[in-house]
Amino acid sequence: MSGFHSLQSQVQCRDELHCAIGAQVNTLLIGLSLWGVAQAGVFGDSVCLPLLHALVFASLLAAVDPVAVLAVFDSIHVNQLLYIIVFGESLLNDGVAVVRISATITCTIFQT
Repeated sequence: MSGFHSLQSQVQCRDELHCAIGAQVNTLLIGLSLWGVAQAGVFGDSVCLPLLHALVFASLLAAVDPVAVLAVFDSIHVNQLLYIIVFGESLLNDGVAVVRISATITCTIFQT
């Protein structure tokens, strides 16, 4: 039985790593896209959007909050273990988002 728990913890660790990496990639894609659109002048000539400011905004957007999913799970009475796993993943996402936003804001402050 201990082999199963070892495999389960390895899969969970891998999934948490994928979550963190996916959130970082999502932040970079959103931030660079937003910055590129601003550089192209889509927002007008009077709008100046530095790259780090776009990344701070992207950090806020990249944190996907599964509250709606949890509400649906609650209403259709899914398996409690599935509910707990999704809830735990949302807490991990929120923690990664706080660190990412703090790091990006710190870089923005030190750059100016």
